Amino acid sequence: VKQIIKSYRWAPFLPVATDSSMLSVLLLLSKYRLRSVPVIETGKPFIRNFITQSAVVQGLETCKGRDWFDYIAARPISDFGLPFMSNNSV
Repeated sequence: VKQIIKSYRWAPFLPVATDSSMLSVLLLLSKYRLRSVPVIETGKPFIRNFITQSAVVQGLETCKGRDWFDYIAARPISDFGLPFMSNNSV
């Protein structure tokens, strides 16, 4: 527990459950600029595993060649309606 508390001293401790969606993991990683997200099993008092940014990227790389992924990857980012920040905001 002491190790875990030290690693989350400057970031919020926001675990995901084993049945959480990958979208939830992506949102936590990006919103809070985390490098990893702890995975817990609901109702149990221990951390089961961690999902890291690099693991997510590696998982996305394995999707290359699938129709749905290639369709999304080929579209320009302007098609997704994402909010853009001005140069001064970055």
